[in-house]
Amino acid sequence: MNFLILLLPFSGFIIDVATLIGYGIYTVYKRFPFLLHVAAASLFAGFGIFLFACFPVGSVSTKFVLLGVMGVGLSLLVTGLKNFFDDGWNFSMTDGGTNKLGVTIIIPAFNEEKTIAECIESAFDQTLPPEKVIVVDDGSTDRTGEIVRSLQKKYPNLHYIRKPKQQGKGRNVSETVMTEDISPVFVVLDADVPITRDYLEKVVEEFKNENTVIVTGASDPQRPLFFEGKISTNGKYFLFNLFGFRKKAQDIRNSVSVICGDSAAYRTDYIRSIGGFPSGTLTEDVDVTWQALEDGKRVKCRMDANARPYDVYNISGHWRQVNRWYKGNTQCMFKHGRRIFKSKRLAFTTILPMWLDSIFYVPFYIFSPLIFLWSPFTAMGFLLLDFLLLVIFSALVDRSGLTHLFEVYFARFIWSTAWLSASIVTTVDYLRGKGKNWVGKWSRPKRKGFDILAPVVIFGALGWFLANSYFVLVFINQSGWYPWILLPLLLFVPSAINLVYQFFRYGVFKRTVLDILWDTDGRVRVNPILTQE
Repeated sequence: MNFLILLLPFSGFIIDVATLIGYGIYTVYKRFPFLLHVAAASLFAGFGIFLFACFPVGSVSTKFVLLGVMGVGLSLLVTGLKNFFDDGWNFSMTDGGTNKLGVTIIIPAFNEEKTIAECIESAFDQTLPPEKVIVVDDGSTDRTGEIVRSLQKKYPNLHYIRKPKQQGKGRNVSETVMTEDISPVFVVLDADVPITRDYLEKVVEEFKNENTVIVTGASDPQRPLFFEGKISTNGKYFLFNLFGFRKKAQDIRNSVSVICGDSAAYRTDYIRSIGGFPSGTLTEDVDVTWQALEDGKRVKCRMDANARPYDVYNISGHWRQVNRWYKGNTQCMFKHGRRIFKSKRLAFTTILPMWLDSIFYVPFYIFSPLIFLWSPFTAMGFLLLDFLLLVIFSALVDRSGLTHLFEVYFARFIWSTAWLSASIVTTVDYLRGKGKNWVGKWSRPKRKGFDILAPVVIFGALGWFLANSYFVLVFINQSGWYPWILLPLLLFVPSAINLVYQFFRYGVFKRTVLDILWDTDGRVRVNPILTQE
C-alpha cells in the first residue's frame, strides 16, 4: 500500500512511458513482425520452463494448456495493438499533401523593437516561404512600427496593422484571422521568437492529415551566459526536455496537454469555425488546444521544428512566468469543466493524471522535510524514487541534468511552489465569482534585475534542500541502511563543482560584461533583450 501511495505522484509519467513503450512495440511489430513473434515465443517458452521448474504442483498437460492460452493471448494482444493504432490513432490522409497549402505568419507585437527585425527575417528565411507575414502592433510606444515599415521595402508581402489601443494578443490574432485574407494555414509567432529555417516546412507537413487543425513545434530558448541566468534556466531547460519527452507520448494518443503558445500553426477554417481564439483565460494556447481535442480534431507535435525564443533570464521572472502558466491552466480547468470528457483520451490519459501528479507530487516535494517528521520511510521512499527517475531520464534523454542537479532541483522547487500558489489563488477567485474576469493582457516580463521575490525563492529553496539533506543523513544513520545508499548522492559532486565554476566564470559581478548568449552554431553573441534596457 505504501508503495502504491509513492506511485501516485508519478501516475501521468508512468502512462506516458507506457504509451511510448507500447508504440515502440507496435513500431517493431510493423517493421519486423517475424522478429517480434520470435522474441515473444522465446519469452513465453522461458516462462513455461520456469513453471515446470518452480511449480511442480499440477499436471504437465495443465501447464501446456496454460502456456497455449498465454500464446494465443499474446497473438490477440499484438493484433489488437495493431488494429488500435491503425483505427484509433491514425487518420486517413486524403487532401493530396501539403503543396496546395499556403502559409501566412501572424506576428502580434507590443514594444518589440529589439527583436522584431530578427523575428521577421527568420519568418521570411524559410525553406517553405510564407505567402505573407502580418505584424499586428498592439499600440506599441517604441520603434516597433518604424522598424516594420522599413522592412516592408525589403519584403513586399510584409503587412503591418496597428491597433489604436492595447487589447491583448489573443484578441488581435482572432480579429486578424476573422477579417484578413490569409492562407489555409497560419502560424502565430511571438515577436521575440525567431524560428529555424525548416520550421514552416515541418509543421505544415502535418496538415496533410485532414483532421489536423493545430501543429506545434518545440521551444528551445536562447541560452544566457551569466550566473543568475544560468541558475534560472539550466533547470528549466531540463524540464522543457522532460515535457517534450512526455509530449511525444501525448502526441501518439492525440491528447496533447498544451501547444507552444509562442509559435504554433493552425488550420484557418477551423479557427474561423470556432469564432477565433478562445478568450477569458491567461493561456489561450491551453484553451484552444483543449477545445480542438474536445471537438474530435487532431493536435500534432513536431519536436524537430524549433523556435528560439528570448526567455526571462532572472529568478523572479522565472517564478512569475511559471505562475502565470499554472494560473491559466487552472482557469481552463474551471472554464472547460465537464467538456474535457468529450475527449476521453485528453481527460483520462493526460489532464486527470497530470492533476493527480500535481496534487500528490507538489505536497510531497515542497513539504518533504515535514513528512520526515511524520513518516521517515515515506519521505525517504519518495525522494529516492524521484531521484532515481531523474537520473534515468537524464541518462537516456538529457545528460545535462547529471551536471546540473542543483539547478534542476531548484527549478522544480520554483515550479512546485508556483503551481501551489496559482491553483489556490485561482480556485479562490473562482469561488468568489471572479471567473469571468480572467482576461489576459500584454505584460512585459521583467527579464533581468533583482527584486524582493528573488531572495525569497532562493532562501526558500536553500532551506528546503538543507533540511532534506539533514533528514536523509539522519535517516540513513538511524535505520542501519547499507552505506552504498550514499553512493547515488555522489552524483551531486560534479553538479556542485559545476555550480562553483559557473559562479566564478559567469558570476553576477560580471553581469554587465556578459549579457550574451550562445548562438545556435555555438558562437557567442549579444543578447538584445538584456542590453540597451
